[in-house]
Amino acid sequence: MLLGCDGGGFAGNLTDPIIVDGTPLYFRGHANVIAMITDLLENRNLGEATDIMFTGDFDGGLGVFLHANEVMSMMPKTARFKVIPMSGIILNHKNFEGKEVISEQMKNFYEMANCSGSMEPQCLAAMPPGEGYKCMFAENAMQYVQAPMFIIGSTYDRYATKCIIGAEPIVSPESGGEGNCSAVPGWDRCEKYNDECTYEQWDLFKNMVQHMKSFLRPTLLLNLMEMVCSNTLVTYLLLNLVSSGIFFILTIPQCVQQ
Repeated sequence: MLLGCDGGGFAGNLTDPIIVDGTPLYFRGHANVIAMITDLLENRNLGEATDIMFTGDFDGGLGVFLHANEVMSMMPKTARFKVIPMSGIILNHKNFEGKEVISEQMKNFYEMANCSGSMEPQCLAAMPPGEGYKCMFAENAMQYVQAPMFIIGSTYDRYATKCIIGAEPIVSPESGGEGNCSAVPGWDRCEKYNDECTYEQWDLFKNMVQHMKSFLRPTLLLNLMEMVCSNTLVTYLLLNLVSSGIFFILTIPQCVQQ
């Protein structure tokens, strides 16, 4: 299982560290993944396994999307290999003010950490020049995963509501705490207390969900039920089995204002 680290999906490929205020920062997530798998194969009997599940959470989940094919190629050919990315769908979505915040952050990380070598070559080839960083987003990377997937995520993911649609651009070190999350004026109250959201803010929530459904629809049967409005959030699980072998679990709020 891949645990979250720097938010980069274990995609870094820098040979030398970046020095920040005298402290070396290493971005070698890709090498770490290969080292972990190699150790499991050579020293911990993974090579004798008959059933293998490759999973991770948050940016570890993103790492599962990014590295699934490479890790699968290292596994015993007779083993059944499946992947379970958890909370790894980081949407390439504009913030509440229409700014490309998360897209710019991912592009900057992609270039800083030399992530191109961790991307699926087919995905890079499908992107226009200068837009290879978009392969860092699960909505693009998942199209090239060859192994069966069981995807676990939330339509109203806390990171998405705080740090994608609620975030402002990082313009200085002082503004960059937690990615400048919930910095859009008026967003923090809505994100914490749903009954205080405006209709415009609820429309943005809905647009975010529609964005997710737009790239999951070809492989999933999403039948969201209309829920009775209340002030509490409940977890509603929807398991959708389709011929491609992909599942998705959604958590949705009980109260969605119309």
